[in-house]
Amino acid sequence: MSTKRILGIDPGTGICGFGVVSFTTHKKPRMVTAGVISTPAHTPLADRLLDIYESLNQIIDETHPDEVSIEKLYFNEDGTIQEIKPTERGVGPVKASHKVQIDRYSAIDGAAIEYLDTTDYFKGWKTVFAKAGDVVKFNELDFGKKAPKTVTFNYTAAADATVEVKAGKTTVEFTLPAAAQWTEVSFDMPAKVKGLQDLSVALCNDAAVEIDWVTFK
Repeated sequence: MSTKRILGIDPGTGICGFGVVSFTTHKKPRMVTAGVISTPAHTPLADRLLDIYESLNQIIDETHPDEVSIEKLYFNEDGTIQEIKPTERGVGPVKASHKVQIDRYSAIDGAAIEYLDTTDYFKGWKTVFAKAGDVVKFNELDFGKKAPKTVTFNYTAAADATVEVKAGKTTVEFTLPAAAQWTEVSFDMPAKVKGLQDLSVALCNDAAVEIDWVTFK
């Protein structure tokens, strides 16, 4: 029996609603927490967005959700937006220090997304790299103001697999040792990566590897 937590966000500059619900196999959903993030009126927009960003990250750190669902914009037939809330789209990028599930990709070429456990879908997904050149891209990952010193992979591989990690203009290759079970391995980051960067992960050789998540510390 496994459990999954989902964070729901109702975006708003003045009031941003949120709720975390826990789902356990064969049990009723359970509310973990819910509330609103309020920002003072007549304050600069940048300050209000920063308050929302920091509050959302605190909620994520405290509740450890597996997934995030956020209200989507809908358009009228004439192309106008029914509900205009574009500024909140930039306050919730994934922090690189979290477990980044690259199966929630922005773009994919060759790689495949499969369930971690086909008998229990609540356990989530994994990214499968079967051949050299398979790649996934995860846009707008927040590395913060302080460059991470290490990168950690949670993976399985039948043989030593070399993966290429690109973050912004930085490109680094790492060799993941063969591992029959899910294994965490860490490497030093030889280059400093800061701020909001697009991340891509690609397989360099033909040693198939499955990756659950990546994190930068």
